[in-house]
Amino acid sequence: MRCEDVNEKRLSILDDLRSGNLDVELEAHLASCPCCREKLAEFEATWDLLDLYPEETTPHDFVARTMRAVQVERARERSRARWRWGSIAAAALVLIGLALLFQADLDGGGGTRTPTGAGAVAESELIENLELIEDMEFLEQYSADLDLAMEYEFYLTLGGEESL
Repeated sequence: MRCEDVNEKRLSILDDLRSGNLDVELEAHLASCPCCREKLAEFEATWDLLDLYPEETTPHDFVARTMRAVQVERARERSRARWRWGSIAAAALVLIGLALLFQADLDGGGGTRTPTGAGAVAESELIENLELIEDMEFLEQYSADLDLAMEYEFYLTLGGEESL
């Protein structure tokens, strides 16, 4: 037997040692290897200390509360993903509007002009997109407020109100 084997199997070796069922190969290795004997003795002492602590039990609703927490986090992630894509789409619309406006200025020769035709359409689309961006900013803030409300509700389901 090798030292690595003793290290990997030390819990089962400890059980065998306590029950008196050590195999011959392991006994021979421990007799000839002071390092493994010392490590096994330290492990046994640590295990004995752990036995002194009372066994902890989980609350009866632990699984249900944990699953609720996972569901809340998944919903929060889906919400964030939707807002990210919405923000990207709004930014893309603004860039398209600006590109159309810039292209209209290049086609029109610059200077002051009265919006007509494609240039007027591009400017009106840009104004609509700017309103959309303002709406997106409002919705992002609303989403953040909603996330806080969901976290507080989850906190209350865990019995958090008692500690307030």
